Amino acid sequence: MNAAPLLLLVLALTAGAGSVLSLRLAWRRKGTGNTLLVLAGWSALLVSMLLWTRLQGAEFGVSYALAWLALCAAAALLLNREFRPPQPDTPTALASAATSTGQKWLTFIGAGPAGLLATIPLTLMLTMLTPLSRVNQMAIAAVLFPTLWGLAAYGVSAGDNPGRDTVILIVVGALSTGVLFLMATSL
Repeated sequence: MNAAPLLLLVLALTAGAGSVLSLRLAWRRKGTGNTLLVLAGWSALLVSMLLWTRLQGAEFGVSYALAWLALCAAAALLLNREFRPPQPDTPTALASAATSTGQKWLTFIGAGPAGLLATIPLTLMLTMLTPLSRVNQMAIAAVLFPTLWGLAAYGVSAGDNPGRDTVILIVVGALSTGVLFLMATSL
């Protein structure tokens, strides 16, 4: 058995965990002397991605590196969690919680199902409009769909009015579906 892939795997795992640790420490520390920690964290992340790519190829290496990074970040957050006592129920706290709950649900619906249902036909429409072969259109769709869904989720989550943003996504999805229907009937 060749020990080189095992060594590369251990180095990739260590570099990924080290990048999360370094960036977490830089984020938690106060002051301006964090530049070295941030540089070390991003450099370790780059090394981890390069090692994963060397091990698994470019198709899977970057995905494995990012998945490992997410697992390390989740572990770091779980290890540093704080338990706070519940706040007493006051009329103002209950009133603000009611509006906050509605906004949270609208954000969830807009970033999740509405974003998904809007970006599927939009991706199909945009890729069908390209003058490329079907194989290339599928490759573009594989990259474009998660990108558009991520942008839609970001837009709804970062916006001030999630209800308006959700309606905009529904309209975009409906218009894209209409254009797809017209494109299909004209063929």
